[in-house]
Amino acid sequence: MRPKPSSLLPRPPQSVLLPVDSCWGVPVLGALATLVVCVPASYMGLLFVFFVEDYGLSRAQASWPQNVLIVGSQLSGLVVGALQQRFSVADIAVGSSILASVALAASAISRNVVWVSVTLGAMYGLGMGMYLTCVCVYSMMLFDKYKGTAVSVIFIAWSVTGLYAPAVLSCLHQGYALQGGLLICGAVLLHAVPLSMLLKNPLLLNFKCLKSIAGTLSAHDRASECAKPPKATPLSVEDSSAGQLSCRAGDIASLAVRTPRGSLIAVQPYPICIEDADLLSSKRYSYQEPYVSCSTNSAKSCGVRNASAFLLRAPAFYVFLLATVVGEYSLMAFGMTIVDYAMDKGVELDIATHLVVFGAVGQILGRLFIVPLSDWAPCTRYPLFAASFVMEALCTLVMPHVFTVPSIVALRIVETVVQGFAVAVRGILLVHYIGIETVATCTGLFGFALIPLSLSSASIIGFFRDRIGSYDGFYRLLSAVNAVVAIVLCVFYLADWKSSRWLQSDTSGNSKQSECFQDGEEPLATQA
Repeated sequence: MRPKPSSLLPRPPQSVLLPVDSCWGVPVLGALATLVVCVPASYMGLLFVFFVEDYGLSRAQASWPQNVLIVGSQLSGLVVGALQQRFSVADIAVGSSILASVALAASAISRNVVWVSVTLGAMYGLGMGMYLTCVCVYSMMLFDKYKGTAVSVIFIAWSVTGLYAPAVLSCLHQGYALQGGLLICGAVLLHAVPLSMLLKNPLLLNFKCLKSIAGTLSAHDRASECAKPPKATPLSVEDSSAGQLSCRAGDIASLAVRTPRGSLIAVQPYPICIEDADLLSSKRYSYQEPYVSCSTNSAKSCGVRNASAFLLRAPAFYVFLLATVVGEYSLMAFGMTIVDYAMDKGVELDIATHLVVFGAVGQILGRLFIVPLSDWAPCTRYPLFAASFVMEALCTLVMPHVFTVPSIVALRIVETVVQGFAVAVRGILLVHYIGIETVATCTGLFGFALIPLSLSSASIIGFFRDRIGSYDGFYRLLSAVNAVVAIVLCVFYLADWKSSRWLQSDTSGNSKQSECFQDGEEPLATQA
């Protein structure tokens, strides 16, 4: 028998040193695949209208696929957390893109609302959520200073899909009917599979212009480098690989221990599996910068059960649980009903469809300007996150009192700007307060909390629109709930800030650390 070539023989897992803030190929490739994977999620508002008109469903029934999609996308975190014990993040991203494509194509088989909810809702939502979770966690592993910028690249791509997704669905609906259009979209989603495969070998790009811009804001950079007592549990690093965590003179291991603030937890992530041993000797990994050590042996450092037990003891988990449930439901409900609401106000369908596009423009603005700005001013992330719920409450409160197209468009843009920022920055705040090792599990637990609300969402929307005859009361209800969340976030931030400040003054007599804390960094959440 002819022996296999050496290139095809299995090779033992290796440890790779990846420069921090240099692997821009990961968010760029993730964004390119997101432009395809997230297309169906971006035209759900228009799909809601087509379900009512073409399938003859009531508005309560037509809302089921979107409600189940939100739950599936959130529960994907638990699936990623479990699969991450055996597979790399890049491999999970490939499988999730295949699942999303198959699910969307299967939704075209039947008009039954249960079948559509299972395929387009649960299966596609699970695939899309798994993919976004993988690429976002993968990016946060490889970035420290530009973490917000890297994540915002992916979320900007998601927002961009809203610019062309409604037009694509409208064209396919006219030419091939709704079921044919869904089948074609499922085939197009397969193009995300080869793009996801490229994530296995992170491409290093060194943007000197980005670093020069960051240098002009050195005051904030110095403030963000101040060390604080750790509250979130850092990731375990094996003794055998600790010596490989080197920066210039092999000092990155001690740096990771001495400054375990939220932004540096990402430098000790789940391992990134790179199977091509030839990359280990590549000169691309010889930058004199901080490195991330990646080894497959430490992949099981944090299981789903241990992560869940840790999260249930963290006060920050319950605060972000409330914020995530309300934020995700508001984003879903407002985006799903805005086209139908505009038609109730006398706007034609062709014009009302453009509200989806304007919503995408608002999300792009929020993720393109506000999220990267928070990289140089970390202390603004949490206050802006709380302020986004205040603005959401104001927009939904004012919406029932506007009747002209320009005013509806203006409110739609403002609402999506704050929602786009909140969704993008929430993962960064979770890493800061809880730790990157529990982000996937945390997202899955959020999905469980969304199940009761999603199951009752169809009845809520049907009650206000089908029985009362208007969305006005529904929007006022959203306004009240978002206002409550904003108050809870403010109370938590003030309490945590006082607790962290007292702890810092009690454990350190260094006046420089206290001065940096007041200038440029959020407080870490206290753990029970």
